[in-house]
Amino acid sequence: MKEIDISIAIAKAIQFTDIQDLGPLARGPRLWGNDGAGISPIPNFTKDLNLMHVVEQTLSPIEKSRYLGNLANVVFKPGDLSFHKIHATAKQRAEAFLKTIGKWEQEPSE
Repeated sequence: MKEIDISIAIAKAIQFTDIQDLGPLARGPRLWGNDGAGISPIPNFTKDLNLMHVVEQTLSPIEKSRYLGNLANVVFKPGDLSFHKIHATAKQRAEAFLKTIGKWEQEPSE
């Protein structure tokens, strides 16, 4: 998935109500907050660990268990004995989150 697609999928998953592409002048897709506060840029979840921490908190206890397994699969590289989930990047966490909730879309080349 492209980074913008990942961010849109996460924004929808955490209950932003409406995502619209307002054209080139808006500099990319925007979203309406679930509180009706108005339009704002879609956060880049793939670049911000603080945002991903907030996203992780939306998972149920059962989902958190699956998430940890997905995160391990995303981060682990064969032959790397220094695997640590705590060092996962925001993008890796975003991928694991979307896999956990069944919203990850595999690219044809992946």
